[in-house]
Amino acid sequence: SIVYDSGAASAPLGTGQAAATVKRASADGSGELGEFGAGRDAAMSHDAQHVLFMRDFDILSRSVNGGQETGVLVGPTSDVFPAPSPDGRYLAFMTMTPTYVGVTVAPMSAPQKRLAVGTGASWWPHWSRDGRRLFFATMKGIQQVDVYTEPAFRLGIPKSVFDRADAPSGAPTPFDVSADGERFLVVEPDRSASRARSMVVVLNFAPEAVSGSR
Repeated sequence: SIVYDSGAASAPLGTGQAAATVKRASADGSGELGEFGAGRDAAMSHDAQHVLFMRDFDILSRSVNGGQETGVLVGPTSDVFPAPSPDGRYLAFMTMTPTYVGVTVAPMSAPQKRLAVGTGASWWPHWSRDGRRLFFATMKGIQQVDVYTEPAFRLGIPKSVFDRADAPSGAPTPFDVSADGERFLVVEPDRSASRARSMVVVLNFAPEAVSGSR
């Protein structure tokens, strides 16, 4: 099965709006199998038994077979884009404030013990298949950080994977990474065409002329 957001484009990141609907469908495209209600940023758990999603800046979970929602990260912070680790023991996500957004990792069993991947702004966490590395985007490129679980949960020092063009909108576009962590799919803005904007000023504008022409 796959999970996806229906209508997520109408709920911009950072608004906390739940204009999207989380749905489950068969991976072979045979049709929709279930609807999970309002939410976005849907992700399947490691065992494919639960769907994690965001609504109103809280991260929730619900069985793929339906049933009651449970809170995974509910206040006081604003958390989005859940990314469970391959073994299901940890959860990476984005924590947002009015002036900052950053990737954070926490044990599923103790989400209050959260660790930030670095001191700068970061977006879009993705795990390697073995769960030992976490990839994320910054304004300058894609980085990775080692994740250590023994003898205690901790994160290494972020390292650059590759640089990319600066994001014109103030945030990098999303990306994806292959299971082996060796190939990346990155959306880059088209800089070949001119994006110059112009303003038209009409002098001696007469509103009655417009209304009279209708």
